[in-house]
Amino acid sequence: MPTSSRNKPGISLERRASATLRGTKDPLDVVQQDRDGTTLRRWSLSRAWPVKFVAGDWDNEADENVIESVTLSYDFFELVQ
Repeated sequence: MPTSSRNKPGISLERRASATLRGTKDPLDVVQQDRDGTTLRRWSLSRAWPVKFVAGDWDNEADENVIESVTLSYDFFELVQ
């Protein structure tokens, strides 16, 4: 979840076992949450690893969202919830 005073819906990545994103075969969960932090959907990706990361421009003076994009490669996925 974002670390601001306002709750915002979002997507988070959760590794199920302690490991780095590089060279691991542990499942990776992609979790969609609403403003209250309630899980709306959860996808479990098998043997996933990042192939691209793009961060938006950051402006401390602006009151707007910054978009970050992570592209993942994976062998297969399952919609868990």
